[in-house]
Amino acid sequence: MSNSRVRHNDARAGTHAKGSSSIRARRSWSRALQIALRATCVASFLLAAVLGPGTASARADNHYPSWDDVRAAQSAEASTKTLITSIQAQLAGLREEATRTQQIAAEQGARWSSAQEAADEQAFVAEGLRAQADAAAAEMSTARTQIAALIRTTQRSGGLDLTATLLFSSQDPESLLYGLGLVAKLVEANSQLYDRAAQLMNTARALEDQAVVAQTELEKLQDEALAAFEAAQAAALEAEAILIEQEENEARLTAQLAVLSENRRATEADYNKGIQERWGAGAAGIVTASGWALPARGYITSGFGWRPPPIAGASSFHGALDISGGNYCGTPIYAAAGGRVTYAGPNGGLGNYIQIDHGNGYVTGYAHLQNGGIGVRMGESVGPGQNIGNAGTTGLSTGCHLHLILRQNGTPIDPLSFLRNQGVVFG
Repeated sequence: MSNSRVRHNDARAGTHAKGSSSIRARRSWSRALQIALRATCVASFLLAAVLGPGTASARADNHYPSWDDVRAAQSAEASTKTLITSIQAQLAGLREEATRTQQIAAEQGARWSSAQEAADEQAFVAEGLRAQADAAAAEMSTARTQIAALIRTTQRSGGLDLTATLLFSSQDPESLLYGLGLVAKLVEANSQLYDRAAQLMNTARALEDQAVVAQTELEKLQDEALAAFEAAQAAALEAEAILIEQEENEARLTAQLAVLSENRRATEADYNKGIQERWGAGAAGIVTASGWALPARGYITSGFGWRPPPIAGASSFHGALDISGGNYCGTPIYAAAGGRVTYAGPNGGLGNYIQIDHGNGYVTGYAHLQNGGIGVRMGESVGPGQNIGNAGTTGLSTGCHLHLILRQNGTPIDPLSFLRNQGVVFG
């Protein structure tokens, strides 16, 4: 292999490295995604194996899923959705990259083909000029032979000049002139033939040299075009492989999401079945998909906002929601959402009171619970729909009811509007 060929191969390697830099970046992202994908698949598999669609309802010991089980199912589903969204966001770019690299490969292939055709044409031209030079050389050889024959003829005449020989051998003037004319014409013709052949050969050789130089340059361009085409083709194949891989990941995750969504729905349904079975609450305590639940059965006796004070000492602004009904004392009260109990005990006009921090700035309060009706302790974690106490009329109260407080970042908000927005239905 010549030095030029080695340089072409080195350039080819450099071109390939430049062409695949963006591909390497996408491959790195793909590896990171694969790690996350495998972790999610393992976690999802374990979750599905433990929970499985509808398995809780079939348990003989009525051991229903906990709220942690529900959250785990929701988290697995959400994580898979996030991965799918991430892949889908990348797919458009990957498809664009694959199309772009394929177009570049096609363009470089056409460039290589054109360079190859040009090199072949130049080789044909050089071969034609070489043939012309060979033909001129043959003409020179013929002229040289003819001139040599005249010289030999002169030598056979005794070494005398051919003109002198004709002069002495001619019997009449006309023959002499004719012979001299023939000799002159023969010598001139051979000389002209020789000169013409030499000129043609020199011209053809010069043109041939130029054609060879042009052919060498075109072959170099052909090698460079081939290197660029090979690099572009490799980049196109790599981009296509990454695209196919991510499309397969999307399909696999989408199928997995269907299973996880079913697990999540089944786990939520079984959790609510357990709430119903344990507390017999009817619609109360049943957790919606948002993670919030109706904290007590009954109807609304006083809404959120301004009102005439119902009892001396009560505020004109009612920053809560009152729920009551017939024979309401002792009615089970449920956590409106999962969280941590930050207060459980007597609290002045609120009577026996429970407060739960749900995170994200949301806090609920449950007031006027009956004596002995607080079923949780401070610091305890509770799930949504969990029975936390029983309704009463302790503190500043006109009868048995639940005084439900909801605060967002310390500011009271309307529990009715908020819970309805979370899918909670008041009966």
